[in-house]
Amino acid sequence: MEENASTEGDGGVFHGLRIRLEGFDTEREDEYHKRIRRQSGKIEKNYDWMGLYFITSSEKVQNLDPIAVLARSKGAIVVNELWLDDSLKNGALADTGNILYRPPVELGGVKGSQCLKIAHTGFHCKDSEYIKRLVEMLGAETVEITDCSYLLCSTLEDYNASKEMRDLSRVNLKWLEDCVSDWTILSVDDDRYISWPRKVRNYRTPIKEKDHVTSQREDPSTGNKSKSQLGKGSRGSPDEETLVKRKAESSGNKNLHPPPERDQATSSKRFLSFNCQRLSDLSGRDLVVTVQIPCSRKQRDVGTELIKGVLLGCYTEIVDIHNRGECIRNAITASGFIVSVQSYKVTLEHAQLVPYDEKLAKENKDHFVKMVKKLFNEKHWPVPADICVWISCIMDGVPDNVLKKHINMQHQLDIFGSFTAMYYVLLNLKEPPEDLLTYLLVVDSNMMERYKTWKEKGFDWDLLNHSLTYIHPNQIELTRLRNKHKGMDTEETISCEPKERQADVFGLLETIIDCFMHQAKKYQQLLIPILLTEDYARLLSDLQTRLFELGLLGNLR
Repeated sequence: MEENASTEGDGGVFHGLRIRLEGFDTEREDEYHKRIRRQSGKIEKNYDWMGLYFITSSEKVQNLDPIAVLARSKGAIVVNELWLDDSLKNGALADTGNILYRPPVELGGVKGSQCLKIAHTGFHCKDSEYIKRLVEMLGAETVEITDCSYLLCSTLEDYNASKEMRDLSRVNLKWLEDCVSDWTILSVDDDRYISWPRKVRNYRTPIKEKDHVTSQREDPSTGNKSKSQLGKGSRGSPDEETLVKRKAESSGNKNLHPPPERDQATSSKRFLSFNCQRLSDLSGRDLVVTVQIPCSRKQRDVGTELIKGVLLGCYTEIVDIHNRGECIRNAITASGFIVSVQSYKVTLEHAQLVPYDEKLAKENKDHFVKMVKKLFNEKHWPVPADICVWISCIMDGVPDNVLKKHINMQHQLDIFGSFTAMYYVLLNLKEPPEDLLTYLLVVDSNMMERYKTWKEKGFDWDLLNHSLTYIHPNQIELTRLRNKHKGMDTEETISCEPKERQADVFGLLETIIDCFMHQAKKYQQLLIPILLTEDYARLLSDLQTRLFELGLLGNLR
């Protein structure tokens, strides 16, 4: 792989960065260390997380592994080795927010993706390489169009041209990106995946022949050829403009070739109308999804990722208005919010703003809660339990920092990670020499009192019940080593007792995390629906709120 050498001027690609590798074999790790040092990077040997670039092996480390979750919770930037390879190859730091650089949710790709054969048409070379990487990350196979079962089309024209091909699902690039992001094979029937923005044609006045002749006429006073007289709005002759445009396309620098203001405004207007709609126009299927609980006959209705993202955006818009020292005087309605179904960006229209008043700010939040309930009722759906917890927290006056990043409203792949991070915060308090008093302020608080009867209540879900008697293989090995250290016979069969669980919220959390790390490891993204069936709808919310109150969640400050 080609690698841009560092220069004395910039000090190297990784100048000033601390980097730690995880999951690589010794030979590969040593090679990476040499290349990182060559680019002025520092190899971090300790776990000083804040600001650390934590690079994981896609073959060994998963996105929700405890080490990756802990690193993110402590302020590290967690990426896979593709980020390192691309940064070295391009001589510049790659975008850490790119989905390509996220560690895989599961090793080997998404379940069921191995049978997918994906082709693409109409994309440029750079986009084509991006698509091939996404397909590889998904676990599917990139094939020729004649052999594919899914065809990614870059334009509506490509989509229409391929209609004659039977037994073929035609989708846009967003479908593939969302499959990787959500880590599941999404339905191709969603309107978002079979739609393309209309192209805006740029009409320009043709250059008259006499203007072309004039541009080459010599100035009689100097003998030099005069500059083009095409008019004040011209950016140069057609040949120059073509060269600039080609340079912009090849370099990716759009500033080299800015479109005319008129065309830019038209394009922007059409783009917004294509991607955005009013909150009140969302359909019922955009609001609620029914989840089948694995290894069970039970089902639970929960909010979709779309409606959670949109509602968080709406609430954040209101909070931002309050933080600017203003309140909303008129009614808050679903038709007043313009939302992007792709980015969840929200704009509140026709808001009548007045100076901030604490009573009016409380009324704004009350009206927002009523708007959410009305939105679901009008679509003939009850508000799902996970969203009910969130809006009840709004009514209870939970701090906005928690509400804007409420665990119930996060993406399903992020919920388990946030839960794991909170569990380890509590575990670190419990183990000496940390602050045992702060630990007791969590587990013995009035908020956690309701969870002290969990052992008497038991669980309905079989996998949670099995966790109560589960013995990890490491526990057996640890017992063997202890016996050996005491001089006891290690050849005899070693028997271990199941872990003793405390009759408080920590014992409940410990049982849940042990279950989802072992027996229910592949069901981590269903954590919220499963807890809802166990009548622990507020468990994660209460834990998040209490830890925040004690100043233990730095990411919410």
